[in-house]
Parts: sequence; structure tokens; C-alpha cells
Amino acid sequence: MKKINLLLIAILLVVTVSPQNRRAEKKLVGTWTLENIYLENADEFAQTILDMQVDLLDKQIALIENMIKDVEYEDVKQGYVEQLENLKTQKEEFTLESVKEEINNEFDNLKGNLQLIFNKDKTYKNITEGNEQEGTWQINNEGKELIITENERDISFSISKLTKKKLEMTFAEEQAEMKMKMRMKFSKN
Repeated sequence: MKKINLLLIAILLVVTVSPQNRRAEKKLVGTWTLENIYLENADEFAQTILDMQVDLLDKQIALIENMIKDVEYEDVKQGYVEQLENLKTQKEEFTLESVKEEINNEFDNLKGNLQLIFNKDKTYKNITEGNEQEGTWQINNEGKELIITENERDISFSISKLTKKKLEMTFAEEQAEMKMKMRMKFSKN
């Protein structure tokens, strides 16, 4: 009797969860255009980018300074001195505000230009200004998680709203010191 009850519960879960998944899949099929994108941890993310870039510039500066010491020919040395000055100028111009501005500009360029195409056969395209990525997609049984596979990498999005015309989802990723959490809103074409 206990086994039968467990089997009935399992069947009931499959029957009630699957329709949610099918409805979500049906709503998702089509072409979606990015309306808005928001980086929740913009200050922290920009600071991480700044720190990484400054570290890279510092390493390049140190390398060129060492190369200048070993150069015998004045014309070659002058070329290295110019490179060194350019790197130092770049470092001075690279600020937290400039990083934030660059991120905002990138996001503004994506609005209206980024399209996601979800086909019935579970294939997927990500199109941005001449750049196209392809892969596959699936929605979990609850209809709350979208998993896109591109180049053998799974990318997971948390779906907060999915209607026939609106898609809102969040993407969060953490790699080493890099943390990012984006909210995106799409409209169906």
C-alpha cells in the first residue's frame, strides 16, 4: 500500500508539473527583443573590472620599463618610451566612472539590438549586431528556469515573468572575484 501511495504521488507531481512546463515553453517560442537590462551589482562589478585592468596595465608598464633598461639602440628605446607613456595615460584615464560609463554604453547598445530566438524544436539563436550564437534551450518542470546551451556551456536564467508578450529573467554568475547579476526584460516581436 505504501508503494502505491508513493507511486500515486509521483504520478500526480508529473501530471501537475508538466503542464506548467509546456505552457512556459509554448509562451517562450518566438523572437524576443531586449527592452531593458540592469546590472544589480554595478558598483561592485565595475570596481572588479577596474582592479583587473589596472593590474594588467601595471604588469605591462613594469615589463616595458624592464625592456627599456636592456635596449641599446636609441630609436628602439624611444619606441618603448612612447609605449610606456601611452600605458601610463591609459591607466590615468581608467577610472571607476569610466568603467561604469562603458558598461552603461554597452547595455544601451544592446537595448533593441539583442534578439533571442527560441524555436519549437528547442534550438536557439542569440543575435546582436551581426554576431550570432546558436544553441539549444529548455525550461525546467516548474517553468521558472531557462537553460540555454551554447558551445557546450549551460547558461541558467531565472524566469520572473513569462507571458505571451513579456519575458523577464535574471542571470547571475560568479567566477573567481567576478560577480555579476543582471535583470533583463524582453518583448516578443
